[in-house]
Amino acid sequence: MASLAGNKRPAEDPAVSDSAEPARKLTKTQRRRERKQTPAQKIEYQYRIQVQICAQQNDATRALEVYEEMISEGVKVEPYIYNMVINVCSKAEDTATFKTGAYKVYQDMKTARANAKQKKKSESEEPMYSAMIKLCSKAQDFDACETILAEMETDKVDPKLRTFGPLLQAYSDAGNVDKCVWVHEKLLSHELELTEDDYVALLRVCVKAGNAERFYAFLDSFIDEIWQPSLSTWDVLKDWFNSEAAQVDGRKWKITEGTVSQEGVCSVSGDQLQSVELSVELTTELLAKIEQLVRTDEKRMEQWDEFKKWLEEFGPFDVIIDAANVGYCNQNFEGCVFCLGDSSRSSCVCNACAAFPELRRRTCPTNSMGTLVRMSVLVGIAAAASTTSRSTSW
Repeated sequence: MASLAGNKRPAEDPAVSDSAEPARKLTKTQRRRERKQTPAQKIEYQYRIQVQICAQQNDATRALEVYEEMISEGVKVEPYIYNMVINVCSKAEDTATFKTGAYKVYQDMKTARANAKQKKKSESEEPMYSAMIKLCSKAQDFDACETILAEMETDKVDPKLRTFGPLLQAYSDAGNVDKCVWVHEKLLSHELELTEDDYVALLRVCVKAGNAERFYAFLDSFIDEIWQPSLSTWDVLKDWFNSEAAQVDGRKWKITEGTVSQEGVCSVSGDQLQSVELSVELTTELLAKIEQLVRTDEKRMEQWDEFKKWLEEFGPFDVIIDAANVGYCNQNFEGCVFCLGDSSRSSCVCNACAAFPELRRRTCPTNSMGTLVRMSVLVGIAAAASTTSRSTSW
């Protein structure tokens, strides 16, 4: 049987091989589980352990060898094994070497799934598709990437950001603006939010192609979505404004690096940065999502409504102190204390009552301290959201 692995490793000395994989020490639970397994299940479990070791060591060659052994021995291959082997191959430095073997594993899984006549799609399928697209992207096999992506959509498997990220980066490295735009549209169609790295890939390909229209369009989106760019983004921006495509009537841009003072003043231009507040729509949406985390049953809904009434009666508050920090009693900064009011009632708990003595009088009618802890966390998030401001230099 032909090997799926791209490169065979040289033969090893038997003594070395014997010492390479020492006997595993099993826990009581593992020993009890093994006693209950059938002979076939024990064999499957041993192969599973071998594949996991390959994953830990990023050994794609050995992972494909183990997979071949399972097929030749007629051992049942679970979806977990398919995914693990493909994922190990996708992380290899020389992915082109393992592409053929990984694609064979991918086809075997599709065949096994079809033979099993699965009616419901498994959540484990997305990692397999994403790993295959990552592998083919690194190998610059774009036709295979698009084929796998089409199969994924046909099978109605929801993609994730990791599905498109490697493909976008690969198209950017290849300087293909049109395909980068195509991937960007795919991301938007699936309502996936781009990361800073994704935007950098889009900006980078525009720099390579000298495409000013696309560059400024992506830059506008980048400014709206990424409020605090990292240093890694500076290079691509400097590369653009140093390029001929960025020149205006033959005039070059002057690039100067500066700082922003505590007051928000730019040292280069002297401009005052403006704070960017959350819109009413975003604030309302955030608060609604927070409430969904709490209102899971009638009891918690009743407690939440009671807690909100208490806030309306004694509030508004600028700050809600997170009661989940009660576990750090007397372990924070010097001078901070833990104090609890009337022991017969759950009280607002803080580690800085000395700084906020008025909080000692604010007791919550909630009977469960655990509920108060959870609620105060959520209310704290909501309070923070209502007062959040961010500075931008754009």
